[in-house]
Amino acid sequence: MAALARRYRVGTHPAERKDGLLKLGEGTARTLGILALSELIAHHNGFTRSLRQQFRSGATFGTWLWLIERFLEEVETPVLSELEILQERGSTRALLEEIKDFRNSSHHAHGVRTSHEVDEDVEKLEPRVVSAISSVNWLSGIEWYWVERCEYLDDSSYRIVGLLLRGSHPSWEPFDDQPPTPYAQTASTSTAVHQAQSISGRWQWPASARTAGRGNCSYSTKYETDK
Repeated sequence: MAALARRYRVGTHPAERKDGLLKLGEGTARTLGILALSELIAHHNGFTRSLRQQFRSGATFGTWLWLIERFLEEVETPVLSELEILQERGSTRALLEEIKDFRNSSHHAHGVRTSHEVDEDVEKLEPRVVSAISSVNWLSGIEWYWVERCEYLDDSSYRIVGLLLRGSHPSWEPFDDQPPTPYAQTASTSTAVHQAQSISGRWQWPASARTAGRGNCSYSTKYETDK
């Protein structure tokens, strides 16, 4: 979303600005749709046949809106607490639906549109897109961590290596750090990540951080050699 927003901001030609707004609107729906899908999978304890069928012909703007609608209807208490705001503000889903309808009617229009007609489209579309992304501004405050590996350096310390995505930044950034608090050698990546939330001092997971990882902590080559 941040990358799409930046693309719209740097657009100068009316056609570029309109295309940027439409892509930003669909990008917002896609982001929320993916989060809704993860909540539905957790709610139903699996990727059900009904959910899989929505992707038989690929994922479209309508697919993401359908998933958001299902989430709003079926999930009372989402795992991602911020999504409760989406449940409280039903306007987000309605705004995204308006953006989709605008895109469809615009793309199906016959003939070449003049510059002033495209300008009018931008004037109509921009308030809807701005309202939609403003209603989910909590996304920009979330930091996402992809934990690639967790390595024990010795009996009482380890390092975590991965990628960090800040909600308001358009690309991933590498991170490599050593938490100051030791943990048992049997701790897994997920355990270390959850425990790290309570660490005080220089290194800690932000309270709003979302994490993902693969595998357990393993000993680094240097540590194995020293032992």
